Amino acid sequence: MLFDANVGMNDVLNQIIWMSSVSDIMDTLIATGVGAVIFVVLFGVVQCFFGYKVFRFELGVLGAAGLGLATYMGCRFLLHYSGGKLIAWTAFAAFMGAGMLFTVSAIIVFLTTLVGTTIALVLGSTANGWDMLPQVILVLALGAAVISVIFYRHVIIIGNVIIGAGMIGLIINSLFESALMGTVIGVLFGICGLVTQYWMYISGNRKRREREQEEEVAELAKQTRVVDDTITGVPQVESTDINYAELFPSQQEVEQKLILQDVGLKPREIEEQVERTREAVHTATSTVTAMETAAVSETGTISAGELRSKMKRL
Repeated sequence: MLFDANVGMNDVLNQIIWMSSVSDIMDTLIATGVGAVIFVVLFGVVQCFFGYKVFRFELGVLGAAGLGLATYMGCRFLLHYSGGKLIAWTAFAAFMGAGMLFTVSAIIVFLTTLVGTTIALVLGSTANGWDMLPQVILVLALGAAVISVIFYRHVIIIGNVIIGAGMIGLIINSLFESALMGTVIGVLFGICGLVTQYWMYISGNRKRREREQEEEVAELAKQTRVVDDTITGVPQVESTDINYAELFPSQQEVEQKLILQDVGLKPREIEEQVERTREAVHTATSTVTAMETAAVSETGTISAGELRSKMKRL
């Protein structure tokens, strides 16, 4: 059935819609021609190695196609628009769909994970006879969707690697009718794609942080006002000679300064004051002695009260 000229893309779409097996879909796709095989391989390589980079563009294409098609169908069959009016509304809807999906990648990841997990749990429950309750399926799907939003960048990288490597492995399996060859090549492409995409992701984050730091420095430089610190009459530091002998005195000079400040060595004024105090004390002592002598000579005796009285007057 390889490269059968009577097989077209309609047959492939019919098998996808009626949920045929993956091997049947791949066989039908290969039968459409070499172009379809090359397209699938190239698409798988792009998804495997550059899925994170092209994810938003793919969402834009899907948004433009989906919203544009819905608007065309509504305007054509419900509102009965035709001609330029129909084309204008369709083009506007396609433009808005592309713009919206460029900014809602996390929401798309949430919805895709929610729907995909729900379908997988329903099919798994039916195939294995688990009899899972709808509430349990919904809770598990919501939990997986929330986790995917928290780590949605990693979900995008890993999901695109799985899609790309899986498509390459399946097409190789169908071309050479060897499950082992398809599995080995798919795993190799998956590992290489995962390493490549994470390397680009980490490198891109580093460059983004460096660019943000440069922009922040440039913004601060714009907001900073340069002030002239030149003051008339005040010498500048770079033009002032520094006397290192004053900044770093020797031990001998330090000791000399401490000795001069010692309170044990009195200045001349303090010595003169001490000398005057000594003379005053000596004069007072002589006067007391003379008064005591006079008092004794008059009466022959002197009382303690008279002595204290005289001392107080003195």
